[in-house]
Amino acid sequence: MALILKENLELKQRLADKMKTIISVSDESICTEYGMLNVILDCAKQNAGKKPQGWRFTEIMKEFAFLVFSLGGLALYEIFCHKKNFPFPSTNTIRRKIYSNEKFAEGTFRIKQLKDFLILHDCPLIVHLSEDATAVTGRIQYDSVRNQIVGFPLPYDSNGIPIAGSYPATSASVIAGYFKQRYGSRYAYCIMVSPLEKEAPSFCLAFYGTDNKFTTEDVKIRIAWTKEALKQEGMVGLLCN
Repeated sequence: MALILKENLELKQRLADKMKTIISVSDESICTEYGMLNVILDCAKQNAGKKPQGWRFTEIMKEFAFLVFSLGGLALYEIFCHKKNFPFPSTNTIRRKIYSNEKFAEGTFRIKQLKDFLILHDCPLIVHLSEDATAVTGRIQYDSVRNQIVGFPLPYDSNGIPIAGSYPATSASVIAGYFKQRYGSRYAYCIMVSPLEKEAPSFCLAFYGTDNKFTTEDVKIRIAWTKEALKQEGMVGLLCN
């Protein structure tokens, strides 16, 4: 980038003029040309001269920072925050926002949440269902919210549905027993829903860890159960080819 600017004086001048225009925009002005840049600039102006503990952020700024954290990860986010490179909330603030959101429960099918999602995005109550597994490096963790051990493959019920909450952390001896009898999941199995609306985002209906040891019959009865569960909520599920 520096080389391009050095070799193109006209481009360098145009960028300099644009920056002057951005900086000169008053707090009361509404300018959509620069989008998120104006939001970041306004946030920097409002927090200028204050200690980080006294910084305040609009909901838009929090959502943007949360998006950067989610897509780029902790390392990238800390680069943005290092020595106040960007007026972003602290990582602790982002983590609190994550914990305040609705939490996925492994193995739980989010049928009612799907209906709310479709209504929110003005989508028809007809969806495409697809599912697949991807290999992962298994890791056993403790879910403090539900007091569960997660990371072991979930067993299935008679409908081929994973049984959520199969590994309660009731005592140290019980947890030790899980490690003696089980091994970590080798695959992450995800069931996704695609609304029949252009540019509508996909929705994760369910996910869970698995050892990939299930039969074709297990899949068939799970699909049948899923379609019936959707039907009970006034939705129609179509299988992707």
